[in-house]
Amino acid sequence: MESAPLAAILTIAFMFHFATAIVTARRLQAPSVSRIYGDPQRRPPVSLIIPIAALERSEIETALSAFDILYPNFELLFCAFDEDEPRLASLRQRIAASPHVQAKLLIGRARVSANPKLDNIEKAWTAAQAELIATVDGNVVFPPDLIDRLLAVWDDSTGLSTSAPIGVKPLGLWAEVECAFLNTFHARWQLSADYLGGGFANGKAMLFRRDLLVDRGGLRGLSFDLAEDSAATKIVRAANLKVRLVDSPLEQPLGRRSMARVWRRQLRWAQLRRRSFPFVFLCECLTTAATPLVAGLGLASLVGWSSGWTLLSIATAWYGVEAALAWSVGWPWTRLSFVACVIRDGMALAIWPIALAKSRYLWRGNFIDASNQTCVSASENPL
Repeated sequence: MESAPLAAILTIAFMFHFATAIVTARRLQAPSVSRIYGDPQRRPPVSLIIPIAALERSEIETALSAFDILYPNFELLFCAFDEDEPRLASLRQRIAASPHVQAKLLIGRARVSANPKLDNIEKAWTAAQAELIATVDGNVVFPPDLIDRLLAVWDDSTGLSTSAPIGVKPLGLWAEVECAFLNTFHARWQLSADYLGGGFANGKAMLFRRDLLVDRGGLRGLSFDLAEDSAATKIVRAANLKVRLVDSPLEQPLGRRSMARVWRRQLRWAQLRRRSFPFVFLCECLTTAATPLVAGLGLASLVGWSSGWTLLSIATAWYGVEAALAWSVGWPWTRLSFVACVIRDGMALAIWPIALAKSRYLWRGNFIDASNQTCVSASENPL
């Protein structure tokens, strides 16, 4: 009888793991057709806002891919804080060379919140001409059908469509770890939540109706939460509408990553989830391989199984499910990915208690305190 609870934990953990993988695969292999915008003749105008902030040399190419979008009626609104932003010359050259695309570069910062991203794109809200507005980060690839992808999942119950970023082109171990976080972990759970009707926005790409924010003062209405995607999710749900994830997620080329960079980003995201969706955050520590491994180890000691073989069997099965998911939907997966997943789960477990206790983080040169929603430039407060 003592082994029954451990066996139940092990079984339930694998049931959820298998189920989310199957749901994700089916979700991506069955493209949606919008009941509102399915007819190409009914495609509405869209304003596309693209924040440009501290982009690396390789990332400016992803931002410039927005000029290759194939859509009959859209505008591009690029946003930067100041004229000294790196690689703006490349953007200006592309705007000048693309007179067929309605594109503008907007410079300036409005201090409207503790979220530097909102401060950056606030100016584009006023300039946007369409009633449907999309915000897409400059470091994801803009496929030619990007707007069609965001519109495809819309129906009468939709208030916002979004995409989980899929890490591609990783170079080195830590970029593989980033892939392990983004793809078979975060994207798998986000798509599964969407399948069950509980989708939530991802700030990498969001398409929403302007009228949902008009009464809240425009984009400033997203400032009640430090994460604009969390705020958007709450606003959409309060309107009894749904957040829908696209069937073909956008790709984010990773290149090389350092351990420190991956750690800081994942810690920041965990801190934001703790504040925005505390119940989801509290459950996160149960979603890694640690749960079935600990249950399996306890079960092995009770029934006399070999601890080593039990742990190896559980780990192989657990990460084998992730490998099968990645292969089935075309996400990057190599032999190094197995190691990356083990490191990812170890990092996730180490990050969780720190995110629980710590509220302050550094993001793009700004110290942000989640406890009181304040933002101070690192140059103003180097400590």
